[in-house]
Amino acid sequence: TATTCRNRPNPTSLLFVKGGRWGDLLTGLNRLLKRGNLTNNYYYVFQHLVKTRLYIIFSFLLLIIVMNFGGCNKLPPADKQKNTGENLYLITIESGSYSGYNGSGMSLEIIENKNRFYDLYQTIHSIDLPQPEPPEIDFNTEIVLAAFFGRKPTGGYSIEFGDAQLVDKSKLNAEVLTKEPLTGSILTQAVTSPYALASVKRGEIKEIVFLNRDGDILKQIKLH
Repeated sequence: TATTCRNRPNPTSLLFVKGGRWGDLLTGLNRLLKRGNLTNNYYYVFQHLVKTRLYIIFSFLLLIIVMNFGGCNKLPPADKQKNTGENLYLITIESGSYSGYNGSGMSLEIIENKNRFYDLYQTIHSIDLPQPEPPEIDFNTEIVLAAFFGRKPTGGYSIEFGDAQLVDKSKLNAEVLTKEPLTGSILTQAVTSPYALASVKRGEIKEIVFLNRDGDILKQIKLH
């Protein structure tokens, strides 16, 4: 037996005919705009929104209007915004847990010429046989950042460069991240000396500031 749906309205009629879903909503809005009894008209619109489940669509549209015109996402003019600098990428040359650096504490350095870089690279790999050849760095356009954590009694220590930010085109803030082993960790029972080497485009940089994870200054170095 065929099933028929009686009294099914023409879908297009719902948009225009009073008594249809959209018709009831538009009628209530029309009353509201005419500024009659505002309380009753607000209730009339809300009643039909709930009855027809159009409140979901209405709420979504209202949310879009508030987000776009409510001013929540507006940014201040460019000249009023805080200058947070330009993010730069430090290119890691190499890093490791073992090096020939024998200092007991952290050491941070900037290398601006090939001779100093070759000397430092030989120091790092003085424990290696055979010693690797230093990578080629164009010091006309690049500078090298070196970080040493110092001699440690076990494994589990590391040092590396994190974010870098160029401030006012002349000062580079470079983040230095260190890691120490947790209590109770199973560690390599050997003396280690973690290090990290990274390069960055020289550009107009005149000063480099090394910062820890909390933003505290570890060292400031002016370029020659």
